[in-house]
Amino acid sequence: MVRKLCAFVLYGIAAIIGIIMWVMWVRALIGWLGDRYGILAGVFIAPGLFVYPLVHWIAENSWPKTYSTLYAVAFICGGCAFLLWSRDD
Repeated sequence: MVRKLCAFVLYGIAAIIGIIMWVMWVRALIGWLGDRYGILAGVFIAPGLFVYPLVHWIAENSWPKTYSTLYAVAFICGGCAFLLWSRDD
């Protein structure tokens, strides 16, 4: 029970930090692109998933395979953690 509670708190902290980072991202885009396009870009373009790999691909002429693999592993681990936390003991 304590393990699940600690895991839930850590997951909550990570989620709150992610939301704060997303809000900062959207505010920056609103400043650059205006209200309408800034919000649309912030909603549909996640910087970690799309922008960095695209910039890396353009600058280095290669797709960042390690970054993409780590992102996928983190996504899968988060999903597995959620499923494990929701199970009853």
